[in-house]
Amino acid sequence: MFDYFTSHPREGASFNHVMGGVMAHQAGWLEIIPAEHFMNGSDPNGPLVVDVGGNIGHDIEKFRQVYPETAQRLYLQDLPAVVKLAKCPDPVNKMAHDFFLPQPVLGSRIYYVHAVLHDWSDEPARQILKMIRDAMKPGYSRLLVHDHVMPVKDAHPHATAYDLTMMALLAGVERTETQWRDLLSSVGYRVVKVWQSPLAAQAIIEAVIAD
Repeated sequence: MFDYFTSHPREGASFNHVMGGVMAHQAGWLEIIPAEHFMNGSDPNGPLVVDVGGNIGHDIEKFRQVYPETAQRLYLQDLPAVVKLAKCPDPVNKMAHDFFLPQPVLGSRIYYVHAVLHDWSDEPARQILKMIRDAMKPGYSRLLVHDHVMPVKDAHPHATAYDLTMMALLAGVERTETQWRDLLSSVGYRVVKVWQSPLAAQAIIEAVIAD
């Protein structure tokens, strides 16, 4: 699907617009996890947040608006045809990057992955996670996976609709907490906490490199 959008810019632009609408009607990530949790203790001269597969910057721009002084330490990454349409202004770093390839920003405090891994079955998801893991600084860097965490039963209709959509379009999947933990541990991560909010349909899984 994403290759199609790359070769069909009009449809790709429509997809980016739709994603903006979806993000606008969901609780933002800073409403789920307090920024102070990872800003405290961060290197003021190093990268702060890398938004991996961040589309045109819906999430990173919200962060910049709240913390404009951090703009030079923020990185938006997506495919070239997408990131060139980024709506976040300079000095936010806008990088063309394929997340199946080695992560070029090393030692960031946060690697943020929103609504990316549900597009992929476990094997390609592991490859994405490995590329991020290899760039992380042990004891310092954090991975934040912002996605649905499905209950074993009685899932919200919003989440079940996403699960069916991911399966039909991309052979992807919305995962339970156990599935997330298994996926992350299989490539060397340890889950620290699953952050949830009654205002949000999605959760944020905080993980670090396993000891």
